[in-house]
Amino acid sequence: MNFNDMSIFVTIYETRSINKSSKILQYAQSNLSARLKVLETELDTKLFYRKYNGLVPTESGDLFYQFCKETSNNLEKLKKKCETSKISILISELLFNHDINNSQTIDLNKSEINIQKTSDIPIIAHQEDFDKIFCFQKIENLKHYDEIIGHIESVYACSSNIKATEEMPIFVNKDKNCPFRKQSLMKFTHLKSVVEIDSFENIISLVENGKGIALLPKWLNKRANIKPYDQDIVLIPFYQYEKQNQSR
Repeated sequence: MNFNDMSIFVTIYETRSINKSSKILQYAQSNLSARLKVLETELDTKLFYRKYNGLVPTESGDLFYQFCKETSNNLEKLKKKCETSKISILISELLFNHDINNSQTIDLNKSEINIQKTSDIPIIAHQEDFDKIFCFQKIENLKHYDEIIGHIESVYACSSNIKATEEMPIFVNKDKNCPFRKQSLMKFTHLKSVVEIDSFENIISLVENGKGIALLPKWLNKRANIKPYDQDIVLIPFYQYEKQNQSR
């Protein structure tokens, strides 16, 4: 007995007809009759009476139908549970890239990733439920989560293909809560040429192409087109929140 045979039986039971069932299931009538015979042999009981106006379930047929429906419902519940067993993660673009390229704590195959702007994460964290939250801001009044503080080693970077000068613009994220932006503005207060960019990846691309300087995670120096602008190491703190008593 298998789930396919049970599904065939349910269709036959509900249509009371091998002919109608064959059209619905796109099986030959002979195949359906054969599968029904297999079920009756395995269960050692007759499931239908053959009447002139169709099939009539026996008492055993009624009981087996209830069993099949319950099994089907339980199977669907199990499928949904397996689908939703992924860990839900709320994270910013930069922290996501940092984890994938450096920490590697996120299993992409077992996670549902929700990437949001740094400024929006504290708001969303209070509105929706997540297993893990990564954020550059400390989230106040977040109940039932353990807080872990981490740091990203960062350097001011420029293109390795050019000689950087102080006249070059400094790229910062448009998000005013971005800690890389705050650190950059403190260091380069004397510069008038500060350019706001709305994407971490766009900032990296501009730096690689020699268009300016930006404070970036140190691991990005592994890229062929990026090198440190100076020797300063900046530790950027971030917060990781994990739901307490996770059963997953």
